[in-house]
Amino acid sequence: MASALEAVAANGPSGVSGRAVARAAGVHHAQIQQMFGSVDGLVTAALIAERDRFVAEVITSVDGLPDPFSITGFPLFWRAITQVVLDPGHVDMAMLTEHGPIARLADRLGSSTPASDGRDYQSARATAWVLAPLGALVFRRPLQEGLGISAEQWPACWSRVGRRLRALPLSPPPLLQVVESRTPERDPVPAPVKAREKLVHAAEDLLAFRLESHVRGRELADHADVNYGLVNHYFGSKNAVFDEALERLHERFRDDVLEVFGGAGQLGLDEVFSRHLPFLRAWASRLLGERPVPEFKLLGVRRVLDRVIEARGISPEDESGVLDAAGDTLAAVGLQVGWALFAPLLTASGTPGTETITQHDRSIYFWLLSDDG
Repeated sequence: MASALEAVAANGPSGVSGRAVARAAGVHHAQIQQMFGSVDGLVTAALIAERDRFVAEVITSVDGLPDPFSITGFPLFWRAITQVVLDPGHVDMAMLTEHGPIARLADRLGSSTPASDGRDYQSARATAWVLAPLGALVFRRPLQEGLGISAEQWPACWSRVGRRLRALPLSPPPLLQVVESRTPERDPVPAPVKAREKLVHAAEDLLAFRLESHVRGRELADHADVNYGLVNHYFGSKNAVFDEALERLHERFRDDVLEVFGGAGQLGLDEVFSRHLPFLRAWASRLLGERPVPEFKLLGVRRVLDRVIEARGISPEDESGVLDAAGDTLAAVGLQVGWALFAPLLTASGTPGTETITQHDRSIYFWLLSDDG
């Protein structure tokens, strides 16, 4: 099962090869069928075993909110979770929702809170505890670059994230309205749409629910309703189609961020992240995968930090104060990008996902930025 977990963490459930896993484990591939029924059965068993190990060692072994750093001690688990969310294949998401870390922690925190809105807030605390570190880990490089955090400063900021998440208030901050998301518009293309544009649009559509590495060139052409030979004719390869689609998604994300931060207003990026989920998914898959990672910037992050520094009256020479503000921004933005990317962990049956919990998490986001601890 260890070899299967490594394969999921590297390639996602749909990219797991039974023969490759058997070879890495030093067993005959027929044993997978004998012991687990199928490769999907092996993947499921491996995920459940690691989930239960994480819950037992991290969540049930301590009172209150455990150390958010605990997830870093389970690198295969958090990478596998991310891959499953990006492209679950035949994995039943219920294994990560109904009995996963968020639900188990929310149940324990909520059991001591009789009021229904209080239980919703405890679910939001559990959600923030899981998703803020996950978002920060997946997008560590762009977050680190966006905040201007050096490799030497990263441990101090990461430690600050842990302290702030464990210090989340026991009573809910004032609720904030959830911003309704709007879908970013594509650039208009002349009619009739040429095959080249159809391929790029099809790649954009597929990135909303598939990993590009799992999409075959013929599937891309079928989705675009064009001849398969046109993939190579216009682009030379399937990968080049997805490269251009990702560039276009990034351009729309960039323009949206610049519009949001064009004037004075709230420090929220959550509405931007939710509008550009296909871009975040594709970017995350590049950050975790083997394909080249584009030099994209997580725009808006530095603007959030600058406003926090200004609001707290921190001098640029106060390195400790600036690092604390950077850590708080890292926790807040990690929470929002985590909320957008890992939404499937929140919306399945038996897990938090109500509007009230979403409002609580947005309030936690602003609490992290406004309260200097």
